[in-house]
Amino acid sequence: MPASETQVLIWAPKSLFKHAVDRNRLRRQMREAWRLSSKPQHTCQIAINYMDKQMQPYAVIERAMHKMIAKIDTVLTTPTDENHC
Repeated sequence: MPASETQVLIWAPKSLFKHAVDRNRLRRQMREAWRLSSKPQHTCQIAINYMDKQMQPYAVIERAMHKMIAKIDTVLTTPTDENHC
């Protein structure tokens, strides 16, 4: 992995969305929200799982992605021994 690249795994579970077209749409929306957001300042590997039982509009997914990235940055910049990425 290059020094400045964060790797992301994104998935939507088949147990919640039986149709592949629904899972693919959610994955595309989450990837786009990740691509357009400000990335974490740290190099790490992140797994993102869509947990809601209903499909949400893109604006909701994008807002959640921004909050998640902000939280990752906050946790990783706090100096403790427990923070690993």
